[in-house]
Amino acid sequence: MKLDGEMTIQADQQRVWEFLTDPEAISQCAPGLESMKIIGPDKQFEATAALGFGTVKVRFVTGVRWVEPDSPNCAKVTAHGPAPGSAAEVNGEMRLKDSHGGGTPVTWSHGAWDHPQCCLTHDGKRQQEDYE
Repeated sequence: MKLDGEMTIQADQQRVWEFLTDPEAISQCAPGLESMKIIGPDKQFEATAALGFGTVKVRFVTGVRWVEPDSPNCAKVTAHGPAPGSAAEVNGEMRLKDSHGGGTPVTWSHGAWDHPQCCLTHDGKRQQEDYE
């Protein structure tokens, strides 16, 4: 699954960068994100999230790492963790532009993949795979 978008935030570029890269600030407004635990300052976090689909709600914990941050212009992020019966992997990128007083245009994209943790072998038996 791939998602992307663009928006303008009515604040200067540095302030937007500081908010978007602050795990405490983001955990207060991201849908489904319950908490963020800092593992390595400004680099690695542990996120607890819950997603609901109809009457089914799934809670999972995932490791999150900033990759190639270029303050206050752009950053990439990766996340990987177990989900019930599978493992999830997310890669994302955000880009901020300074518009000299007219807000900060932000473009973002995220790709998410689900990796089943078990599969069938050639003789039809289940084989558990380790994604950790």
